[in-house]
Amino acid sequence: MLGILLGLILGFGITPYTANSEAVDDALSATALLFFLTGVALVASAYVGAFFLKEHSSAQTIMVLSHLGVTVAFFVAENVLYTFSKPSMNNVWRVAPLYALGDGLRNVTAANAKYITLPNGTSTKMRLHALAPSGVYEHLTYLGTTACVFFVLLFCLEYLRTVKAHSYNAAPDTTDAASMTDTDVIAENARVTALSSTTDNAVVIDQLRKVFNDLFFRAEPVKAVKGLSVALPKGECFGLLGVNGAGKSTTLKMLLGEVAPSAGRAFLAGRNVVSQHNQARTLVGYCPQFDALFDLLTVREHLQLYAALRGLRGSDAKRAIAQLISKLRLTSFEHVLASHLSGGNKRKLSVAIAVIGSPPIIILDEPSTGMDPVSRRFLWEVISDLSTHQRESTVILTTHSMEECEALCSRVGIMVSGGLQCLGSIQHIKQKFGHGLVLDLKLRVPEQAATEAMAATLPSTLSMDDMIHWCGRLRKPSRASLLVPDHATGFFLAHLANTEGAVDVASFCSWWIGEDMFDAIAQHLHAATNGAIDVVFREPALVQFKLRTTLSVAFSVVEAAKQTFSIQEYAVSQTSLEDIFNAFASKQERREEPSLTSGCCGCFKKARSTRNNQYHALSSP
Repeated sequence: MLGILLGLILGFGITPYTANSEAVDDALSATALLFFLTGVALVASAYVGAFFLKEHSSAQTIMVLSHLGVTVAFFVAENVLYTFSKPSMNNVWRVAPLYALGDGLRNVTAANAKYITLPNGTSTKMRLHALAPSGVYEHLTYLGTTACVFFVLLFCLEYLRTVKAHSYNAAPDTTDAASMTDTDVIAENARVTALSSTTDNAVVIDQLRKVFNDLFFRAEPVKAVKGLSVALPKGECFGLLGVNGAGKSTTLKMLLGEVAPSAGRAFLAGRNVVSQHNQARTLVGYCPQFDALFDLLTVREHLQLYAALRGLRGSDAKRAIAQLISKLRLTSFEHVLASHLSGGNKRKLSVAIAVIGSPPIIILDEPSTGMDPVSRRFLWEVISDLSTHQRESTVILTTHSMEECEALCSRVGIMVSGGLQCLGSIQHIKQKFGHGLVLDLKLRVPEQAATEAMAATLPSTLSMDDMIHWCGRLRKPSRASLLVPDHATGFFLAHLANTEGAVDVASFCSWWIGEDMFDAIAQHLHAATNGAIDVVFREPALVQFKLRTTLSVAFSVVEAAKQTFSIQEYAVSQTSLEDIFNAFASKQERREEPSLTSGCCGCFKKARSTRNNQYHALSSP
């Protein structure tokens, strides 16, 4: 930028600022120094401002307007003082970098207009040196001093953010230990504490804690991470799960050195993330949740840049780039600018940047967001090849896709309200927290002959009162309570009765026979499992049970029932990881009003859940 400015000055022949102008020596040098030191001071002030401005979208506007506003105010004030013949306050106003720049450039220009009278009576321009005290010397001194002050302030803030912030609240917090209730989490905590060396594992997190305090202590401190302890060996893919606000992002930021921990330690390949953060950062490949790409670089240029930063040269770099482009199916886009890529291809490029050069530690924050299923599979192959197969890298993965977690992770930890609530392999977590098996049944459609036989004994159409009446006549008056809008099967009849005034007899009879089939199956399963069964949800032809029994008992009971009752198909499975995750997520402390929406699918699930709220437990008939 400085070169462009000087080039414009020379190109357009702006005489007052060119070298050895008519009356000023070293005018161009003085101009270059003014712009350079102003830039340094502004950059330093921007870094300081970053500590107080949290939104990047507004930070630039605030910084620019604040500098311009202060400068304009100082120029106006100085002109007012000059107008009323008051003493100048230039020595005060020059603390503003842009004011010092403008006043310095004005001095250089004004020097070209100063004349002196010679003894012979003729006048000539006064010859001045631009870097002399009468030139811009004081302005340069102010700019240099201002830059130094901002840098010192920056170092102080950085020191407070790292060293002091780490020592603040560093005393052991008994509430962190009290929040550990799972035996696996407690055992992992003890294992990490007993480690004799931090270099035996790729990642060591020991009692890591982060407390966010209000700047003026007007609010209660927020414990974002509470005594997190886990050690990850080389080649492991570890899934860190949790809802928004659980502490995942804060944990990753502490590992990356973006946020200083309030207490505890963390090591990446033996390097302390606080005291050796520069060395630790060189060992990490990071794919952020939101793509951080250069709009004017192509896919290949991105990979060439980061390959060079990883130390890959020549044929090694070309081979690594070609492999990643091929594996992630980016061949058709390798010469496309990043700004022209789709969201899914941007995610693939971000992952490629993170894994290029096979760094010892790879942190992937929701890497497959926006990818189509085929691309997601190719991505999984790349990650699995690095961690599980070649065991070159340790991968920390955060995701909201339980399928992705099951496909990649050898161990999983679920965070709730800043603390680790469970830890272990996926199968271990399913066995420990799954609470039984899931039985899905598909029931046969009632036979037409049975429906017609029953319909022959009833009126051709039935109002709501008629249906309630016939429930009593058929000796099941309690079934009338199912004819309500929020019931899983009766809602359809209730809707027809309320909107059309009546229901045709065939629909009522089909519903009635379907309820008879469900009651018979439910009673049989309830008796065969000694009551170890709950209904999770129901639909007219589908029903899902939760069985608290062994797999062999479940199959024998259902096979016997299939021969007797109207079961068309069935499936027995373990409780899914998503169900376990949702159970833990329900325990998350609400720190703010929820801002996430479910969309239409979520609305459907909510509606179905409302209709099935009476089926959470099955009582004896």
